[in-house]
Amino acid sequence: MMPRIAVPHWRAPTFERTLY
Repeated sequence: MMPRIAVPHWRAPTFERTLY
């Protein structure tokens, strides 16, 4: 699981799921 954008895992866990 590698986020395309530099988004912290501890800051927006739910937001990252939408970006994946």
